[in-house]
Amino acid sequence: GAGLLRVRGARGDAPINHLTDSAAALVARLPYATSIGIGIEPSAPGALRIRMPYDPRLIGNTLLPALHGGAVASIIEIAGQLAVMQQSGLRQPPSTIDTRVDYLRAGRPVDTLADAEFVRLGRRVANLRITAWQADPSRPIATGNIAFLLPSN
Repeated sequence: GAGLLRVRGARGDAPINHLTDSAAALVARLPYATSIGIGIEPSAPGALRIRMPYDPRLIGNTLLPALHGGAVASIIEIAGQLAVMQQSGLRQPPSTIDTRVDYLRAGRPVDTLADAEFVRLGRRVANLRITAWQADPSRPIATGNIAFLLPSN
């Protein structure tokens, strides 16, 4: 299934801009997202759906088996990039200032989903909190906090 990328708290809960019109174009601007099969599709107003489909090449521990930590960190960062690009209208991904990922449990060999929330979206810096999960959003496999530098205009 697909997961919900929620964009809340952005600029005083302002409506999200043109979610359905540019979702595929946003992913196309992130070559790595395309290479690992990240997909998003229109959803409820103010939301995007994001999914990283399971692929055996994403396994890091073959004994469990469990997803590689880099694959999990990737969906967290990509969710943040897409949320910032969508909300701010950027045509290129924002520069990452800092990323923190907390791994909470092993990622199983199934699709992984992400949910991103703006902590703050300013003129120069965006701060987001992202949760990655698989079958149940109340049982995340990882959480992340990311700060992005926005270009000056």
